[in-house]
Amino acid sequence: MSIESVRSFIRRMRTDKDFAQKVEEFNNNAAAQSAVIGAAGFDFTIEEFTEEMMNPENHVTDKELHDIARSMNKYIRIGEEQA
Repeated sequence: MSIESVRSFIRRMRTDKDFAQKVEEFNNNAAAQSAVIGAAGFDFTIEEFTEEMMNPENHVTDKELHDIARSMNKYIRIGEEQA
């Protein structure tokens, strides 16, 4: 369910520019951004999100990966060990 939620989120970020903009508006407020994502019906962990974004079967273009990852940058700690 959660991986499917990530996939649905990615599809919506790709196709619904208003939604993508709303998510990006809260780049500096992780709690508010999480609330927007949750209110839209998406339920996944950052680990699930990261795993799916790195899945080669997802067919995310480099630009899409950059844009979506930039939107989620408050949650992803690149270069740090995951607990």
